[in-house]
Amino acid sequence: MKDEINKIEADIVTWRSALDREGVWLFLTTLGCWSVPEGWLRYMAFTIAIFLFFWRISDARRDSRPFSKRITELESQIKVSHGDSNQGKALLDDLIQLRENYLSLASFKRSGFVYLICTIFWHLSIIHVNKATP
Repeated sequence: MKDEINKIEADIVTWRSALDREGVWLFLTTLGCWSVPEGWLRYMAFTIAIFLFFWRISDARRDSRPFSKRITELESQIKVSHGDSNQGKALLDDLIQLRENYLSLASFKRSGFVYLICTIFWHLSIIHVNKATP
């Protein structure tokens, strides 16, 4: 079970790294979308950019289940297999630490800062295109 906790932690780190890496490409692609003439073609370019972003980051996930669900499932397995033993309590404490260190909003802001900035820029660009397009 400890190996599974370590695997989830490694998957979260890999996922966040992929988001930041691909976020940079989303930013650059968004800048490129501005060179497309105004109108439906530009809007389509923005749509293709976000589609390609999500397609690229989907390759970084080994397990498609949300991390929170994986942790909850593992928590249930630990409770069933270890009960109230010291080892079970230690594993549950590890899961609590994993949630606090990797699934909180504050931790995402720290480790996913590049991704956040790039997606905010993409969203602001979409808002601007929607206002500018008659």
